[in-house]
Amino acid sequence: QPSPEDSASCVGNRFIPAGDGRGEVFQVISDVDIEIRSSATYADDARTGRFLHPGDRVLIARRQPVGDTNFLELANGAGWAFEQKDGLPVMAAA
Repeated sequence: QPSPEDSASCVGNRFIPAGDGRGEVFQVISDVDIEIRSSATYADDARTGRFLHPGDRVLIARRQPVGDTNFLELANGAGWAFEQKDGLPVMAAA
């Protein structure tokens, strides 16, 4: 199994910790994978090739409002995920 240092995600409902153990916990509520971004944007050039999977729980360091959603900075330093896309929630506080 990959460790949080090797991958931004682990399969299933595994918890993905932050290095310092602080932050708000969010869970992927979408039934499809969410691609992590290198910055708080939907732009294709910010895609990292790393994913959060349905049911994954992550620690969030902070929220950044962008347009009609918030981008969530992953506390483990892996990048950013969006809270909703196309008006549909994809992550929620756990």
